[in-house]
Amino acid sequence: MLLHKIINMKKILFVFLLIPTLCFSQSKASFWFSMLQPKYSSSAYVAEVSTYPELVAALSNTSIRQIRIITYDMLIEDTLTIIRPVSIVGLGAGVTTLRMDTSTNMNLCFYISGPNGNNVTLSDFTIDGLQPAIDTATILSAAVDIVTNVGMGDQYGIYIDGAKEIRIKNINLKNIDGYGLFSDGLGGGSSNWQPSIFVDQIYSINCYHAIAAINEYGLYSNLRSIRNVSGFTYIGGNNRISNSVFVDNVINTYIGSGPNDGHGGFANCSFNHAGKKAIYGNNVGVAMLFTGCDIFYSDIEAVDCWGWGFAGCTIACSVTVTNGTQHQISGSVFSAGEGGGTFSVTGGVLSLKNNFYNTGASAAGINN
Repeated sequence: MLLHKIINMKKILFVFLLIPTLCFSQSKASFWFSMLQPKYSSSAYVAEVSTYPELVAALSNTSIRQIRIITYDMLIEDTLTIIRPVSIVGLGAGVTTLRMDTSTNMNLCFYISGPNGNNVTLSDFTIDGLQPAIDTATILSAAVDIVTNVGMGDQYGIYIDGAKEIRIKNINLKNIDGYGLFSDGLGGGSSNWQPSIFVDQIYSINCYHAIAAINEYGLYSNLRSIRNVSGFTYIGGNNRISNSVFVDNVINTYIGSGPNDGHGGFANCSFNHAGKKAIYGNNVGVAMLFTGCDIFYSDIEAVDCWGWGFAGCTIACSVTVTNGTQHQISGSVFSAGEGGGTFSVTGGVLSLKNNFYNTGASAAGINN
């Protein structure tokens, strides 16, 4: 009998203790879950912003290392100047849109200034310059050398000036009448031997210069430039561009002269359906290599250029060389039905080695 009473008392005590446990289990779980979170994720290091003033305040707070833009749309009222290491990330390209305020004549969205602005990451948003469609008809009637910048405005989506170790990823650039992404003066001195900029997964449309590389030792990959004036403007040196598509621009890729001239290489890229030129170079005194690329329905032209090489490419266009020095096309397949195998050489040298036609026709005319 006594044992039975003891057992009943234990049951009552168990139920008594269980009731508050059940009532507060959710709060206890939340408490223990919060205790398990890493301390570095506290608000002292990460800021979530949904308005332009909040974004400006977060940039001014030097203790914040990552700024998360958690809104779908934000009007950028003035230039966002970055002079310290920081990561700014949106909800995704095509999800978060940063609109440049045209009512205030604000012409620059992000300005990254070195050397204090080294180690900056921008990712996962769209920059919209809110400009109308570019007047390509006027541009097409102008001189092919787009360095004259006929019809160009003064906007910049992202301007990188003298900074290095910059990462730009998963960003859309649209409706910008100047430069979508402009990088200038990266590295400097012996630090030039380090990769200075990493650009990946950039989609550019309706910009004057979609991407302009004046820097050295940059890595550009997975670019998609469509319906711009210049899909890629290359005036720097030792940059590498790979796995990218430049289609339906006035000039798909422009290679120009500058402090270091345009030299480096393109690999596994497409340069198709340009309004004027697939690849156009003017007064470039170093060298440029194209490997495994497709060039269709628009022409290649090198004026006063040195040492261009095409290897393992598919060429369905004419090739024009004016002055300059030695150029070579080797181990490439020509498609005669789309105009491949037509050459014009004046004052320069174009070597043609081990090329063949896709139809199996005699390759005598595309080798020398």
